[in-house]
Amino acid sequence: IAEKIYAHEEYVHLLLSNLSSHVAEFDESSLERNEEILLALKDVKEANDTIVDKVTEFLSSRDDNVRMAALECLEEQAKNSAKAKEIILDLSKAPITDENSRFLGVVNSIIQNHKWD
Repeated sequence: IAEKIYAHEEYVHLLLSNLSSHVAEFDESSLERNEEILLALKDVKEANDTIVDKVTEFLSSRDDNVRMAALECLEEQAKNSAKAKEIILDLSKAPITDENSRFLGVVNSIIQNHKWD
């Protein structure tokens, strides 16, 4: 609804201002809200460094769904943003652990799908 009410720039600002990186792991409603906002930001097609900067904070979230939503948003930004693309390429250099193996698998799939390597 907000997307139809506000001008595009105001809508993006509204989404970004409602993202909260200081959420306790057990605060399920805030985690879900962040995930929904990140997925809404994924629909912003033009390159936006403010989105890239804010979304990057969520790549280290302990919540897998939030982390994946941030990655999806960053992938969309990377189509028009060298900065976002570089962040994704840098993520692929992280060592694989039990906690991040699925995430890094998705990162590597994104790089292969876009032929960025």
